[in-house]
Amino acid sequence: EIVLDFFSGPKPRAEAKPPDPEWDYATWPTHRKMLADEIRCTRFREALLKVVPRGGTVLDVGAGTGILSIFAAQAGARKVYAVEETLMALEARELVARNGLADRIEILHSPIEELVPPEKVDVIVSEWLGGFAIDENMLPPVLLARDRWLKPGGAMIPNRVDVWMAPCFLPGFEKKRRFWLSKPYGVDMALVAERMYHELLYEQHDLFPENLMSEAAVLWAIDTLGETVHRSRKPFKAKSIFTARRNGEINGLAAWFSADLGGGVLISSDPDSPANHWGRVFLPLRRSLAMQRGDTISVNIACHPFGPLATRSKWTVMVKRIRS
Repeated sequence: EIVLDFFSGPKPRAEAKPPDPEWDYATWPTHRKMLADEIRCTRFREALLKVVPRGGTVLDVGAGTGILSIFAAQAGARKVYAVEETLMALEARELVARNGLADRIEILHSPIEELVPPEKVDVIVSEWLGGFAIDENMLPPVLLARDRWLKPGGAMIPNRVDVWMAPCFLPGFEKKRRFWLSKPYGVDMALVAERMYHELLYEQHDLFPENLMSEAAVLWAIDTLGETVHRSRKPFKAKSIFTARRNGEINGLAAWFSADLGGGVLISSDPDSPANHWGRVFLPLRRSLAMQRGDTISVNIACHPFGPLATRSKWTVMVKRIRS
């Protein structure tokens, strides 16, 4: 028996436009969440302490509040160029000054694409990672900066990022689906559930290893020293085949990343890792599917660029059942 279902991410309306980078990353609530993530901050700090050469130069792409630039200066950098496109650059300038580092950290309020490097740098650091790494479409400008700013033999932080996926069953999503299909308040609200099927649900902190139906597989492996700008601007596409390891149900796909920051420092948003602000990403199915151990689940997924900080994702799921 073969069950074929097609699921897609949100389709843009004719008038839809990509979000303005100022909309989210210029706000303190967004940056407070990242600054409060001790795993994120301590791991990047550890990597910078190990990778930045004493007296070296560093470029921080998408510097935000400047926290990674401050870590780079603490690691012994002679000069740090902190590039931030949004008005958060003004806040970064004040934070840097309050920490007595204005003489070593230069805040550049500009898109990275519009800058001419004053000098080549030893290290480029950028926290460009979305929920499953590439979904915020922040990689291309980082690679463009690499080609313009990085010295031969220089280092990238992170230097490798893997994007992972596994079919799963998320009880919280199923509970919400059933609520919207139950005619709450005596009103047919199936439309609310139908719209959920086309959303990527971020920060799913209640998605654990026991929710996964199969072993995970790598969708994309990104080498930030070797990846080309041209390739990074094209859709990321992958096909994976998973095998159910038990009887049960699936109602979506779980996605996350793991990253080598350099110097042996690793960070991950996988279901086994301690909670961080990324959580896991959940790609829902239109209905839950019953599985038997040994069933195969074929997944096709594509993540399409849609302007600054935006992508559109589409996924197809085909289940082939074992014969009983």
